[in-house]
Amino acid sequence: MIPLRDINRPSRRPVVTPALIAINVVVFLWEVVHPRPELARLFLRYGFTPYYFISKFHRLYYTPITSMFLHGDWMHLLGNMLYLYIFGDNIEDACGRAKYVLFYMLSGLGATFFHFVINMDSRVPAVGASGAISGILGAYFLLYPNAKIETLVFYFRFIPVIYYISARWYIGFWFIMQLLLGLLAPEASIAFWAHVGGFLTGLALIKLFARRRARAMPVEYYTPPYWYG
Repeated sequence: MIPLRDINRPSRRPVVTPALIAINVVVFLWEVVHPRPELARLFLRYGFTPYYFISKFHRLYYTPITSMFLHGDWMHLLGNMLYLYIFGDNIEDACGRAKYVLFYMLSGLGATFFHFVINMDSRVPAVGASGAISGILGAYFLLYPNAKIETLVFYFRFIPVIYYISARWYIGFWFIMQLLLGLLAPEASIAFWAHVGGFLTGLALIKLFARRRARAMPVEYYTPPYWYG
């Protein structure tokens, strides 16, 4: 299931969310100019590696932050930025810009903590904004459960169908999948427990950060959807 947009207009134009997207894109463009051996060293230096974070904390203490802005490839970046673009503006609106930045960073740190606890012996660098974005999904799940998510589903891999799914069902299904995959595929290259941790962190913190009781605001009209890829 690929989200195309949410039918939920924020009350003011987002500023922080597009800035976060721009920062992630610029950092990725900086990554791709490095040759592969140098890029591997860059991930070890700025990604979050649980094993080395313990043994070399004095040198790698900053990696829970820097790892949030690195991505492994274009699809990793595009998938994360799509979710941030769709869901982030409403959480920015609910929190206010300054508090939204703090909420985003704390969600990412919560995700990193969960990944660390589950994978203390891992020597593989974890990178990506998905932990922080999972926190945004947790907040959205709590604040806007009835908002509709315009969702693209492919049947038999090539037949596209559009559905409008309530956020509680879309995000709830997403969370259950992260939890199951974390349990059933512990050796996967995706840090599913970071997603679980980020989601739970966002769920726990959003009531402290939201300025007011939020409600979904429908858009004026529907426009033809386009798949990001």
